[in-house]
Amino acid sequence: MEEKANQTADETKNPASLDIAVALSFAKNDDVRFYLLGAGGIGMSALVRYFMSKNAKTAGYDRVESDLTKQLCVEGAEIHYEDNPD
Repeated sequence: MEEKANQTADETKNPASLDIAVALSFAKNDDVRFYLLGAGGIGMSALVRYFMSKNAKTAGYDRVESDLTKQLCVEGAEIHYEDNPD
């Protein structure tokens, strides 16, 4: 019975929170960098700030410059606006 209860609890874990936990485990390595697409969005900008608060090297891309992306740059993020891979 207890095994089934644990299994149900494991199945209801939020996959996004697990992905962030895995990403943060990599952040302990100085060679790992995070690059987030849509960094100017409300959700992605929060992740940019979160990773920076954990001292992870963080950058991102957004189609347009906005007050939010400007503020992220002030806070130390490197935000790109061109989708040219070169």
